[in-house]
Amino acid sequence: MKQYEFKKTVEDIVSDTSKSIDERLDEALALSPRNLPDNDDEVDEKDIIIYSSLIDMLQREAYNHSHDLTLLQLYVLLAEAYEELDDYRPMEELANGVIRLMYDNMTPVEIYKETLPRFCSALGKSVYNHALYRVLFMYVRSVLRENPDDESIKPLAKKLLKLNLLLEHDAWRAQEWDKEFETAISKLFTQEELTHIMVNPKIGHLKKDPVEYTRKWEKIYYDLEDELNERFQSVPRHMGLCFRIWSTKKDILKNKYGIEWRSPSQMNPRVRFD
Repeated sequence: MKQYEFKKTVEDIVSDTSKSIDERLDEALALSPRNLPDNDDEVDEKDIIIYSSLIDMLQREAYNHSHDLTLLQLYVLLAEAYEELDDYRPMEELANGVIRLMYDNMTPVEIYKETLPRFCSALGKSVYNHALYRVLFMYVRSVLRENPDDESIKPLAKKLLKLNLLLEHDAWRAQEWDKEFETAISKLFTQEELTHIMVNPKIGHLKKDPVEYTRKWEKIYYDLEDELNERFQSVPRHMGLCFRIWSTKKDILKNKYGIEWRSPSQMNPRVRFD
């Protein structure tokens, strides 16, 4: 079935209000190519159509948080489908949808614990660190309010602490990161662990230029990557190509976006790149 035909079929299912929400959920999910013996090459694209349509349906029709678990599960599946396609542009809007759902603190924490670690993992592959920070903040705060000694939240709390140090200043953080929350999150770590985070807040193995943690960077990053891919698509892969790409990237950032950027080799002079 062609994409436009498939989309029309899904739209017909989710708009059929003669059926219950759960009936439409089951019927639409049954269309996933993953459920068929002969998968085609458009599995993720078709799943994205299904998950997006069902999220829209639940946002329109599910009241009083009656389907929060299903909704968050769909956000997880949708984020992971985009991740499979290496298409990260939609991730920020997905994060905003999750944040809106969490905003009134009406969803049980157990639902968050079942879904948000996977969602944050997919979101963390994108450039949208500010959105990741917000989801992590709301998640960690919700868990610690219910159980201040919950050690399972510690890895994500550690990432949250690092992002709090790395990201450019946001006024809302100064308001919401209050003394109560600061005390609660600090109790998860020893003083030695906290000191190590403060001294070495980098995420991953390499240091990044601080500009990579700004909203301006998030706004232009994927356009920049598209331009670089176009320029180098016919260039043979060989030793030292990364330095040519970084040099071109540096020029584009400076001349087109007014951004001064230091490459991974400049930020990590003791690391060997090829």
